Formats: sequence, structure tokens, C-alpha cells
Amino acid sequence: MEKASDGMVSPADIVTAIEEIKRGNGEKVMARLSQTEPELALFIESIAAHLSNPRRLSKTRLDAMADALDRILVIVRAIEIGHFRIWRDTISPSSPLGRLVDHGPESGPKDEQKK
Repeated sequence: MEKASDGMVSPADIVTAIEEIKRGNGEKVMARLSQTEPELALFIESIAAHLSNPRRLSKTRLDAMADALDRILVIVRAIEIGHFRIWRDTISPSSPLGRLVDHGPESGPKDEQKK
């Protein structure tokens, strides 16, 4: 038996976000975040740089930074998916927020996929 939750992000949202990042959509998520929340995007990039040990500039470090950034972007994208799923019926497609929405398959799981 599942407990009721006030959480906005479901396990299905996280899985969807992971799959999107694995398909290479991290740059698209980061570009959208940079447009809507530039300070948050900069903070996320600095966290990724810190987590990748900036003492040595090497290919390994750059790979570690990309991996850290992908993991952080999974969190951001899962929140976007959960938020969209909850509010999708109240957002006008012609509104500024509605124009930010990607109406493709990455828009989030259908309600029946959450279960």
C-alpha cells in the first residue's frame, strides 16, 4: 500500500528525467534554465565544477564535471516534469510560461504512468 504524498516529484518523473539526460538533452535543459533562472544555472555549473575537483585541468576532470552536471540536471528536470504534470491543465499555451513548455514526449509521464 502506497502512502499519500505531498511531493511534487514522483519516481516516474525521476526515471523520465534520467532517460532524457542519457539521451543527451542536458544541454537543452541547461539552456532553458539559463534563460529562466540564470543565477541558478550559474550556481549549478559552479557546483559541478567543485564536485569534479578543479585542482587539475584534464580530460578526466572535464568528464567528471560533465557527469556531475548531468546528475544535477536530472534533479532540475525531474522538478520541471513534476511541476508540469501538476499544473499542465491550468497553463495557457499562449502564456509566457506555456511557451516554455516542451510539448514533446519529454514533457513528463502521463498520470497513469505515475502509478
